[in-house]
Amino acid sequence: MATGLDLEQSTLALSWSGGKDSSLALWVLREEHGVSPCVMIPAECTNEVYEQRMADAFASDLLQGISCVAAGDLLLEDVREYREQRLGAAGMTAVFPLWKRHTTKLAHQFIAAGFEATLVCVDPGKLDPSFAGRAFDENLLADFPSGVDPCGENGEFHTFVHDGPIFTEPVACRPGGVVTRGGFVFCELLDVGA
Repeated sequence: MATGLDLEQSTLALSWSGGKDSSLALWVLREEHGVSPCVMIPAECTNEVYEQRMADAFASDLLQGISCVAAGDLLLEDVREYREQRLGAAGMTAVFPLWKRHTTKLAHQFIAAGFEATLVCVDPGKLDPSFAGRAFDENLLADFPSGVDPCGENGEFHTFVHDGPIFTEPVACRPGGVVTRGGFVFCELLDVGA
């Protein structure tokens, strides 16, 4: 873990996206330290709204006593610096439990641990649109063209995790329609539990 903090003596929150990196970060933190629950950010959120919601959350009673916030970032230095600056301004420390881990190994570890995820967003400039809606599994990893990071670290894709060892029950969903919006290809997920 890329921190000199004693997490056993710290109170920690997790920046949760619903994707594989935040799911893996929660899993690692639970395995090593134990974590409890949440602050919501609206869909299609501008950066300005995101920053305001996060500042409000850090100042809220819900996060009083929190000294650290974990994020599932792996490799992007600029994203890490951004988080460290924002959290530092709020008097908190950023923790990166997955930082610099090998992305191919992480992708296989994610699958082997029993996580289930779906590719919900694809950058068609980096990955064929036909990948939108596919399950994040060993077949998917084998089908990725060379140059595609298996964790999507270059923005090739984003996932939604719907089952795995951090869930008390799976999110009942299935891939629905595929749309192009804002230069990206999205696969909607349909609720099959209702």
